[in-house]
Amino acid sequence: MHRPGPLSRSAARARRGFTLAELLVALVLFDIALAGLAASAALLQAQLGVQRLRRAARLAVDNRIERLRAEPCPQAARGSAAAAPGIREAWEVTVQPGDTRRISAR
Repeated sequence: MHRPGPLSRSAARARRGFTLAELLVALVLFDIALAGLAASAALLQAQLGVQRLRRAARLAVDNRIERLRAEPCPQAARGSAAAAPGIREAWEVTVQPGDTRRISAR
């Protein structure tokens, strides 16, 4: 029967595993990476919400302009309305020289 000889220092260390300090450092680094990932996800979610609101506002403005253009030569007027939750639209029709109409919406 062959008995293994004494292990070298590096082989002995490899068999022991990690020290508590090494595990704590790894855990702190993992927590920092996880916190960065969570912050990125929150920022992305906020940006998506802003883009969704802008898209809805743009649609409301486009719809209002199309409704005003559909009228036979609208008179000078202005108004506002709640287009959707969180979106308030305002529009104005002005008579320009030459009897043309300018429609603006915001």
